[in-house]
Amino acid sequence: MTIQIYVVKRGDTLNDIAMRFKTTVNEIIRTNEIETPNQLVIGQTIVIPIRGQFYEVKQNDTLYQIGRRFQISVEELARVNRIRPEAILPVRFLLYIPQRPKRNINSNAYIEPRGNQVSENLKQAAREASPYLTHLDIFSFQAQRDGTLREPPLDQLPQIAAQNRTVLTMVVTNLENEKFSDELGRILLTNQSVKTAFLDEIVRVAKSINSRKSILILNIYALLIKMLIFNF
Repeated sequence: MTIQIYVVKRGDTLNDIAMRFKTTVNEIIRTNEIETPNQLVIGQTIVIPIRGQFYEVKQNDTLYQIGRRFQISVEELARVNRIRPEAILPVRFLLYIPQRPKRNINSNAYIEPRGNQVSENLKQAAREASPYLTHLDIFSFQAQRDGTLREPPLDQLPQIAAQNRTVLTMVVTNLENEKFSDELGRILLTNQSVKTAFLDEIVRVAKSINSRKSILILNIYALLIKMLIFNF
């Protein structure tokens, strides 16, 4: 936790100050041992406990530039500051930068899109989880007997991963009819022509995902391919 020193101005209330600095009235009262919270004095200094930090907007700053600097997505910056993502920021505006957990270890989560498109609930889950992950594993790219891949819908998942500096991972499986197939695994590993086609297909799909504009612009991580051949 960090602190901010604030000088009380005419018309200020503890509620206004707490809302501005994304904290609570009780937290300010406790930190400053204020006995008469309804009687603030102009010029009075107050210590504001902050979980995160504030950034004072400078000339020509944009949410995109600030987001890149603090490694946070434009969407999240806009949400926590209750502004539009495309908003023009006034100079000296205090932009709240939420505290981010440190990634001391690798962490991943599997996400399984079904049907023809990624559901809104699944996209929202990815947005909420990605800031805390090193890898977002897409389950799954299903290998076929001719070496091709049946691809799951991705929609905005590559962009969500890229915005949060999370590695998007292809999970390639030998699923057939909702079960892992030993026979399919053997074909993929022992039939030379199928094996060659299979590896070429993985590279092709990986390149097609990694060539999306959002990933190239951010240029954060190369796409990681994880081949999982189960029960073999």
